[in-house]
Amino acid sequence: MEFVDVRRKHITALLDQIEDKHGVRQSDYGLSIISGICSWNAKRDEDYSTPIVRGMKRQGKNDRDRVLTDAEIRTLWNETDGLLCNFIKLALLTGQRKDKLLTMRFDDVRNSVWHIPTEEREKGNGEQLRLPTMALEVLREQRKMYPDSQHVFGDVKPVTRLKRLKAEFDAKHGMAAWWVHDLRRTARTLMAAAGVSDIVAELVLGHVQKGSQKVYNRHDYLDEKANALKKLAARLTYIISERKDRLTCRPRIPPAIA
Repeated sequence: MEFVDVRRKHITALLDQIEDKHGVRQSDYGLSIISGICSWNAKRDEDYSTPIVRGMKRQGKNDRDRVLTDAEIRTLWNETDGLLCNFIKLALLTGQRKDKLLTMRFDDVRNSVWHIPTEEREKGNGEQLRLPTMALEVLREQRKMYPDSQHVFGDVKPVTRLKRLKAEFDAKHGMAAWWVHDLRRTARTLMAAAGVSDIVAELVLGHVQKGSQKVYNRHDYLDEKANALKKLAARLTYIISERKDRLTCRPRIPPAIA
C-alpha cells in the first residue's frame, strides 16, 4: 500500500506482530523508524497528517530499570506452572536473552556445558556456560515434558504459549508489570550482590568487551563464568528458601504437545 494510506490501525497491527516475535524493545524501535518517516513526510506535504500519537510506545520510560524484588522472585519461582516456571528459572539461572533460551536445544548441552550458538551480526551471548545443578535439573524436567523434542521448550511456537501463560499469571497475581528481559537484568544484579566481578558477570550475559580488553584479553573465562553461575544459583536458593515445599514445577503439558 502507499505510505500515505497507512493508518494508525495498520501501524498498531505491525507493532503487535513485532512484539510477539521479537519483544517490546524491537516493537518500539520499529515505531521510532515509522515515526521518523511520518515526520519527514509531514514536513514536505501540508495535506499529510501523521497517524502517530502519544502513548503508542510499548515500553515505559523507566522499564529498563526494572529489577525483581526478592518477594517477586519467590512468587514467580513458586506460583507458576510447567513451561513458564522452567523458563523463568532458566532465565534467572543463566541470564541469557529470551531468543537464546527459546531456541536452546538439548544437544547444545554437553558435559553440563551449554554451547550457545552465535548467529551472524548477533549482539553477543555467554558462548560456553557450565550450568549449575539447578539449571541442569530444569533441563531434566523439560526433557520429561518434551521427550521427543529437539528444543528444550518445545518445537511448537513456545513464544505464543509463554505469552499466554504469562498473561494468565499476571491476571491471577497482579504483580507490577514485568518483562522477560527483567529476568536477565535481575540475574545480573544478583551476580553483583553475590560478589561476582563486573567483567565476569558481563561475559556471562554476553556483553562484548570494549577497548583494550576486547583486543588483548583472549582468556575464555570458562571456569570463572561457571563459578559466577554457582554463586547466582546460591543467591537464588537463599531467596526462595522460605518456600522449600514448592520449589518443584508442577508439570503441565500444553494441549498442542499432549
